[in-house]
Amino acid sequence: HKDAPARLYSGAGDGVMAARRGYAESDDAGVTWRRISEGLRHHYLWSVAVNPGDPETVVVSAASGPWQGHDPRVAESTIYRKIAGEPWREVREGLPPVEGRLVTVLAANQDEPGVFYALTNEGLYRSSDAGSSWERLEIGQQDHYGRPTGLAVIGNPTAVERFMTSVGLSHAASTQLASVFSTAAVSAQAGSGVAANA
Repeated sequence: HKDAPARLYSGAGDGVMAARRGYAESDDAGVTWRRISEGLRHHYLWSVAVNPGDPETVVVSAASGPWQGHDPRVAESTIYRKIAGEPWREVREGLPPVEGRLVTVLAANQDEPGVFYALTNEGLYRSSDAGSSWERLEIGQQDHYGRPTGLAVIGNPTAVERFMTSVGLSHAASTQLASVFSTAAVSAQAGSGVAANA
């Protein structure tokens, strides 16, 4: 992070084996680590994103275990948010129900301080208030995203058009999607579907 250049963030699934071990931060480039778990009720962590405007604001996706995180038959996962000096708090406003939701892939864009993106099996979501609440992005591609595995946030709309062309989507489709947001571009490849937003 530009405001904390030696800081590293780690969210891992090993918290399911020993509570309070899923999330850690280092302020000295990994020489030492501190565990931060107060407020977490789910300890299988999957994805981490940091607010580009504040290195103390972090969101993680979490489930109670790998089965609940990845198996659609028993899926149940959520998102937590942490700010400086406060415990983790579960965030649900604007997101799909936790029941049936696979672990979310999270991302941030350096050009958008205070903004996070979340790709779930139920759709793509954006938070403009540093992860406190979310809204679904209606991008017209599909309603279900299988098992999301990646999410890239691109600040240059031209890059989105190149990406969409490379995966076989038309110029007209990329132009239509480019009109949804002018501040950033999100491209997501999840399962068999591809979504882009500019």
